[in-house]
Amino acid sequence: MKQTQKKQVASALDRLTRCVLLALGLGLTLAATAYGQTAVDAKLGAPFAQKERPTLGAEGATIQVIEVRAFDCDHCQAFHAQAFPTLRERFVDSGLVAWTMLDTALDPKADRTLLKVAHCLRKRGHYWDSHELFFADHFSTAFLIFDAADRAGVEPDAFKACVNDPTIQELVESDFAEVAKLKIRQLPTFLLRKKRWDGLPVEVRLEGEQTVESLQRAIERLKDVR
Repeated sequence: MKQTQKKQVASALDRLTRCVLLALGLGLTLAATAYGQTAVDAKLGAPFAQKERPTLGAEGATIQVIEVRAFDCDHCQAFHAQAFPTLRERFVDSGLVAWTMLDTALDPKADRTLLKVAHCLRKRGHYWDSHELFFADHFSTAFLIFDAADRAGVEPDAFKACVNDPTIQELVESDFAEVAKLKIRQLPTFLLRKKRWDGLPVEVRLEGEQTVESLQRAIERLKDVR
């Protein structure tokens, strides 16, 4: 079979698979088709680059959840106060789901300090226990740095050096670039992904305010994908 014919057959198979999934009422899309064929991060898929990220869950988790949120988003704060603890206990702690955060801001031109603080706390193992700090109103940048440094158990000057590190700035800007590629319309947005038998990732996207029940339904749907 000629190369052109092989490509046509592969394309037809992908279209057929999508039609079957929709016919089953799953509401799933092929993530590789939606975002391009080159997946940089082996677990998350395109358009995510291979880099350090705040992630919870077992190494062998079969479902990846990427939560896109902002610290100045009320719905994002409510989700982590009300729904996330239950979802973490049911699906992350059980080993089924790995949960990754992609932090951004409602205004792409907003100050990046808090986002850089979050990355520095992640480096020191205090990201997941610092959500009240992330969502709090801060009197000034100096107070924010002091509070974060105290939480991380380091001197304020040392923590400030991390915040001012160009590599941290690069991580934050790459987060914003990924959000742009994903064409996020509402916050929070949840991307739930699982790899099919042929290695292609299947995605469920949930936008806006969510509950334990809505996330659970989406996870259960992905569990049935083979």
